[in-house]
Amino acid sequence: LVAASLIAFKLYLDLRKPELIENLCPKDGPAKELVILVDRTDPFSETQREFVRQWILAKGEKLNQYERLSLYGLSGDESSWNAKPHFSQCSPGNYANELYETKSKITNTYKHYFQDPLKTVLSEVTTNTSSPTSPIIEMIESIAKRPELSGKTLQRHLVIVSDMMQNSGNYTHYKPPINYEDFRKLPFARAHTVSLAGTTVSVLYLEREQLQKYQNGSHIEFWEHWLADRG
Repeated sequence: LVAASLIAFKLYLDLRKPELIENLCPKDGPAKELVILVDRTDPFSETQREFVRQWILAKGEKLNQYERLSLYGLSGDESSWNAKPHFSQCSPGNYANELYETKSKITNTYKHYFQDPLKTVLSEVTTNTSSPTSPIIEMIESIAKRPELSGKTLQRHLVIVSDMMQNSGNYTHYKPPINYEDFRKLPFARAHTVSLAGTTVSVLYLEREQLQKYQNGSHIEFWEHWLADRG
């Protein structure tokens, strides 16, 4: 009776599985979106590079089945802002219910389709590059318009990996003081008002020794206000 019940339960679960499309995502869309923007306008230290890789891998491990991780590596080159993500994959699940699932099979599927490809992409995205400009605001806006964050998925989480030093032709943080109220009066601020409403935003704030006089409380406060105004 126990065996028959377990078989019946397994068949019930199989019938409830959603139809999958590319990247192991349900046809009706992922259950959750985790979008990670890695700012590639300045080099990483070796410590930062390893930390970022391990941090993102750990985030991936915590995703439930049918939750998607999309990874973007953007630079000062505007052509990269509308590019496809370097990695976009729904997790096949990393946890097995040993009553009716084979743990080794679940683990192997997770490693083959999700973890190993993510590791490969992370090695590429965290390779040191540099750019004369760091248009952080523009890059965030380009990501906010992507289907992952502008779609119908209710749970959306954007993670920004950056030193957050905005530096473009229209506005720069390299000319202190950094004051958000002054920024709001600029034509540049009024031209960049994309909404992030409904999206949880986290910043993995990369401190750099040479930027100590800029990366201070005023700098962090600027981004807190900017993100709050984005919803």
